[in-house]
Amino acid sequence: MMYYYCERCNRAIKKPYPSKKYCSVGCRENSRQLRVEEQEIQFWNSIKPLVVTADEQQVLDQMDPAPRAGLVIERMAPSGAVGYRVGCRRIGSEAYTVHWFPTARQRPPSLFKLNPVELPLEIPCPAEYVVVYFDASGRPFATPCFKLFLRGRVISVNWSDGDRRLLIHRSPS
Repeated sequence: MMYYYCERCNRAIKKPYPSKKYCSVGCRENSRQLRVEEQEIQFWNSIKPLVVTADEQQVLDQMDPAPRAGLVIERMAPSGAVGYRVGCRRIGSEAYTVHWFPTARQRPPSLFKLNPVELPLEIPCPAEYVVVYFDASGRPFATPCFKLFLRGRVISVNWSDGDRRLLIHRSPS
């Protein structure tokens, strides 16, 4: 009889068969959670913070934080973008799970508008956020291109309220 071993804890698997990888539901779930965390860390670390020139920084330093964020987001938008979402990690947590705002509960469709620029004020906490742009059909442009520190906060918006999925759901028109 051939023996197979759990990929997580290396124990022998009862009732082995070639495609079985884990000895228990617990090992399978723990392994899945580790894979998801690794993917989230890789995603977060792959996005670089926004880089501005010294001249741009002087202009931005003279503005209030909310209009400054709106101006930067507007200038960085690709042509054809109609809206954007922002996502952040939980502050003080070792988890890299990103939650996206605004949510469908905050506003349908769950986008901040770009024309005219809608400031990203409906966010749960001051933190570093990833910005993703969307086209008119609700599809994101490629991958997020930069991180930006946003200082806004709305007491009624909790981090846990944010969407775990980036994509938005359009209501049929």
